[in-house]
Amino acid sequence: MPLSSARFVRPLTLTVAALGLSARAEARPMIDAHPSLPPRPTTYLVDDKVSEGKIENFRSLYVKPDQVNGLIGADAKARAPTLQSLPINNEFSSYAEISVDGVRIGVIDPMSNGAIHELPAGIYRVSFKLQNGYVEERSLRTVVVKGPIVPGGRPAQTVVSAGAMPSWHTDPTLGLVAPPPPEKPRARRAQLAAKRIEINEAVHFALGSAEIDAQSHALLDEVAEILTANPSITKLEVQGHTDSSGDPAQNRALSQARAEAVVGYLVGKGVAADRLSAKGFGPDMPLGPEASEEAKAANRRVELHVLAQASAEPAPAPPAAPPQP
Repeated sequence: MPLSSARFVRPLTLTVAALGLSARAEARPMIDAHPSLPPRPTTYLVDDKVSEGKIENFRSLYVKPDQVNGLIGADAKARAPTLQSLPINNEFSSYAEISVDGVRIGVIDPMSNGAIHELPAGIYRVSFKLQNGYVEERSLRTVVVKGPIVPGGRPAQTVVSAGAMPSWHTDPTLGLVAPPPPEKPRARRAQLAAKRIEINEAVHFALGSAEIDAQSHALLDEVAEILTANPSITKLEVQGHTDSSGDPAQNRALSQARAEAVVGYLVGKGVAADRLSAKGFGPDMPLGPEASEEAKAANRRVELHVLAQASAEPAPAPPAAPPQP
């Protein structure tokens, strides 16, 4: 069956003897795992048959196992009524969201094998979407499997004993289960207040430099969005402040350079340069005495002050009432 993809498609041939082990992967860049990932996966319950069900060893499921045959494999079913198993090997050190022929099936743990059983024999297009957004597609062929890819064993039995069930068990009448809800959007870090734009985290720079650290780009993007949404702000002063460490003159120069760097970043995001100004105060306007490292860090800051703002346009006067006869 010819297959094509915007990303590379790679055939993978597995023998029955190799099914209990990770398939040998071709050399390619390793995808780094998130620090919270377990170093090795365990076996998870995916249906009430532990690891002998139709969908085996997935951490999360978006479909009901008993209905997966009707969702994928329609073309193959017409040509090959024989039912086989589709082994899926995630050799990445990242969770992988698995889709088969465009249908999202669920998530397999890093460095772990899974399988979809009782599919029409044939070749399927399997997509691996990793945590960092990388997507790889492969062409995988079904094989004859005797027994589960990953035996249930004690870990799965422990899950059964604890009464845990995968998400689709919450409503067994559903044919499809929606993916987990997206994470709640992060609270905004910048907001317009009276005569200033308040930012609730520091703007970070490289040590002793005016180079803006990449971790502060999202914060400054929010500032640019506020200025774009509020064209009535005709002049915003970006103020740079330092602590009292070092030479005061050098600190004033550094704070000026950092304020100018913030102005340059905002201009690069589409804010008109004539709406912005930069001023470095060095250590001359501390928030308070520097009795601790935390107090010194608080004095190292960027402030955004609204110097000029156009008044709102007056509402048009209502039309005069017609003269009374």
